[in-house]
Amino acid sequence: MWPFPVKYDPNELIPMNEIDDWEPSRFQKMWWPICRYFEDIYRQIRWFPANILRLISYLPIIWQDRDWDYAYVLYILQHKLRRMHKRWGSSPRYVGGHKDKLNMRQCLIILNRIIKDDYISRECDIAYIPDVELNKVWDKKWGKKFHSAADRAREKEKADWDSLWIILSKELGKWWD
Repeated sequence: MWPFPVKYDPNELIPMNEIDDWEPSRFQKMWWPICRYFEDIYRQIRWFPANILRLISYLPIIWQDRDWDYAYVLYILQHKLRRMHKRWGSSPRYVGGHKDKLNMRQCLIILNRIIKDDYISRECDIAYIPDVELNKVWDKKWGKKFHSAADRAREKEKADWDSLWIILSKELGKWWD
C-alpha cells in the first residue's frame, strides 16, 4: 500500500493541456542551471586524461599539417577513422554495427589508395609498360598504351573519390557511440 494518498488514478490519462501548461517552479528554475554548471565541471575533470591522450595522438598529424595540400585533410580524416574503427573493437554496441564497422574499414582502404596516389604507376604495371620506356622518346605504341593507362587511372581515382564521399555521406551520421 502506498503511504501517501493518491490524488489521481494512475490508469487515467492526463489531459494534454495540463502537460502543456506545466512550468517549473522558481526553485527549479534557479537550481537547474547550477546543477548543469557543476555537471559540466565534473565532465571536464572526468574526461581530462582522455582528452590529453587524444591530443597527444593527434599531435604528430597536426605537426606535419600544411595548408597548401588537400592530402593533409585526408591524413586527419584517416586518423579519425582509425581511432573510431579501433574503439569499436570486435563487438559494436548495436544491431547492424558490424556493417558500419565494415564501412569504416572500406573508407580506410579507399583513403589509403587516395593518399598513396599511385594510380598511374599501378595501371602502367598492369599494362606492362616498362619504366625504361617511359624515359625514352616514345613511339606511337607506348604513347597510346600510356595514355589509355592514364585514362583508366583517372577513372579509378574518380571512382574512389566518389565511393568515399558516398559512404561518408550515407553512413557518417551513424558512427557515434
